[in-house]
Amino acid sequence: METRIAYMKVAPGAYKAMLGLEEYLHQCGLDHPCLIWSSFGHRR
Repeated sequence: METRIAYMKVAPGAYKAMLGLEEYLHQCGLDHPCLIWSSFGHRR
């Protein structure tokens, strides 16, 4: 599938912030259903 927007080029700060939030959520101890709800549809 072709990428529609190159997020790292368009808004690198926002992209890094999203990755940081996702990393925090995975380390904070929330159970799996809460992590899925909070992922905002973002997948690496």
